[in-house]
Amino acid sequence: MKATTISGALLALAVPAVLANPVDNLLARGGPGCNADNCLRAIRGREVGYDFCYSTLGRITTTTNVITAYTTDTTTVTDYIATATVYATTVTTVVLPHRDEPRDLIKRTDSPAQQTASIIKACTTSSASISSACSCYLGDSTSTITEETTTTVPVTVTETDSETLTVEIPTFVVTSTCHPLATPVLRNGGFDSGKLEPWTIGDLPSDSQAGSYSFVPVILGKVFKAVLSTPTHGNLYSKVDLVQNLVTCPGVKYELSFWYRFDGRKGSSTDIEIFIDGTKISDINDGTQSLFGATFSKKFIATSTTTVLEVDLVLGHVTGTETIYLDGFSVLPVLF
Repeated sequence: MKATTISGALLALAVPAVLANPVDNLLARGGPGCNADNCLRAIRGREVGYDFCYSTLGRITTTTNVITAYTTDTTTVTDYIATATVYATTVTTVVLPHRDEPRDLIKRTDSPAQQTASIIKACTTSSASISSACSCYLGDSTSTITEETTTTVPVTVTETDSETLTVEIPTFVVTSTCHPLATPVLRNGGFDSGKLEPWTIGDLPSDSQAGSYSFVPVILGKVFKAVLSTPTHGNLYSKVDLVQNLVTCPGVKYELSFWYRFDGRKGSSTDIEIFIDGTKISDINDGTQSLFGATFSKKFIATSTTTVLEVDLVLGHVTGTETIYLDGFSVLPVLF
């Protein structure tokens, strides 16, 4: 916005002018060479005298101050952490000193237009008289008018609307009842289907080689047959490991039983090792048994709802082949 408007040779005052050196100006107005005629007296006696003369002599210099204003666009973000940046605007307003000199002003009630008309009339509308009187009155001083221009800069302010959601998760207590007789603990104990499932063959350690296995038909079904050959290539053992996950009730005592037969007669070099949850509970060595084999049984207490049964068939580093037969696996709870 402009603080001062100048139209032609007449000046309607809105912002006071600033003298280059007011003391020098006062001395110049009474200095030698000035004709103190009616024209000069009219200029001195009017409030608008300064601005009239500055405008007439073209001694007004305009400077521009740029004031920056900010417009704010606010965005609300929920459930996120954001940073709000606020720009502070400082506007400095310079108030120019008033130039009234009581000894020069003889009339304050007239409007600027009326005062200007009185000056022109006293100077007999002579541009030469006006110029001469103004030169005497102002000396070498000049006037500076400051204009203000407003520049608007958009600023985005991000506000965080943070909400805390508290969810109370109740504790559920699930009570399950385990019935030792309701579900079969072991399945496919007789291998009569001719398939291994749900048994699996366990992984072998690095010092062992895998033996072979098959299902051999007999009068009443089939039996499991494992063939263990002499270990080679630096291996210490030949093995077949049977594994099945049993369905058990924690704290219940069970009895594991099965039928077995060694057919190679390799003595102490052949073993059937039984593990429950990784702990060996028994070791059957190739000894003297009847032609029809023997029955093994062993009790254990389950510690969880799933118990891992592992039956390892092992042949040590001897020359020859050992054949081992297995059948009739059962795991039953001991109720009394």
